[in-house]
Amino acid sequence: MTTISSDHELTQFLHAGRAILDVRAPVEFHQGTAPGGVNHPLLNNDERAAVGTTYKLEGPEAAMNLGHRLIAGEVLEQRVKAWTDFFKINPDGAVMCFRGGQRSQLTQKELQRRGISIPRIDGGFKRVRSFLTDRLNSSCEEKKFRVLAGFTGSGKTEVLREIKDKPVFDLEKAARHRGSSFGTWSVEQPSPVDFENHLGLTASMWATHSGPIWTEDESRSIGRLVLPKKLFEVMQASPVFILERPRSERSERLTAEYLHENYGFIDGSTPTEPLSEKLRLDIRRALTNIERRLGGLETRNLLLLTEEAMTRFSKNGRFEEHWAWVEILLEKYYDPLYEYHLSKISDRVIGQGPVEEFLALANT
Repeated sequence: MTTISSDHELTQFLHAGRAILDVRAPVEFHQGTAPGGVNHPLLNNDERAAVGTTYKLEGPEAAMNLGHRLIAGEVLEQRVKAWTDFFKINPDGAVMCFRGGQRSQLTQKELQRRGISIPRIDGGFKRVRSFLTDRLNSSCEEKKFRVLAGFTGSGKTEVLREIKDKPVFDLEKAARHRGSSFGTWSVEQPSPVDFENHLGLTASMWATHSGPIWTEDESRSIGRLVLPKKLFEVMQASPVFILERPRSERSERLTAEYLHENYGFIDGSTPTEPLSEKLRLDIRRALTNIERRLGGLETRNLLLLTEEAMTRFSKNGRFEEHWAWVEILLEKYYDPLYEYHLSKISDRVIGQGPVEEFLALANT
């Protein structure tokens, strides 16, 4: 039975974006998997717990015998079908368990009996995790980093994506969050392990590139996730370019981004009542969350403006109904916070200006 053993083989496999059959129990999978991991377990959570208890009380042989009894007959056939269906869709995939041991080997054998030969990741998830962590740490130690800063709504993430064939760490994409009270995406954030593994894979893919790695200016926390310590420290010490964009333009950009990407609204299209109500509640919740910093009076004023904006928006669906209160929110809350932050990094600024000026620098 074939294995993906060397670092070179693992690198090629992960860089190709191939799928991985993760046969660990769901409770293990949800804590974090390898990039491309899909869970079709050999043992479910209860079965894994039972085998683990038997191992502790009676030893490995008794645990193995219990495992074979638990997944015999129809149960085994159902699981093998899930595996075979997976490899019909992903014929160039591989199988993985925690350490690349008994569970993935048993899966390989069952599939081989049915004429399906697939490789196993030697060392399993533990090895992939260690490999990607090492790649991220090596990148932080060996690579030069550059940071794109700018007031909220400047479009830093989108501008970074315009850099052509240059190393970029898209932190917000990896975290599935925009890093503010209004930054929640419509999809759940990944687990901390998945987040770090994604960053490690990105670092690995840029390992042979000689240029600096650009990333967006972020705080240590992005939503409920925390940037790895080494990466954050490197970012805190790296040269900075400040992207400039007028506040009114930033307000329009933020409004469109928030309404379209989070809720699927189309400018000028009347929203459904349930979705409109969800937006109303989400805005109120986000403003309430920042009331301590924003202040009670400003919060009440903004809540009144948002209610008025929502009344109009629910009837006509025009994004412009929200521009005024979003611009006030920038002026009163986000911009003062960022001005303070910029004052602390002024000694690292290597340039500032509009999008064109940044791209001219980054693409050279």
